[in-house]
Amino acid sequence: MENFKTYWPIEKLKEWDKNPRTISKENFDRLKAQIKEVRGV
Repeated sequence: MENFKTYWPIEKLKEWDKNPRTISKENFDRLKAQIKEVRGV
């Protein structure tokens, strides 16, 4: 089996509805901005 990675645009990320933990919209937007910064997007 091949080893591969799937990348999605950060703008398309959304909170997983089955996750027992929640995150506010502000914190989720902040998280996406941090991911962009780390990845150099």
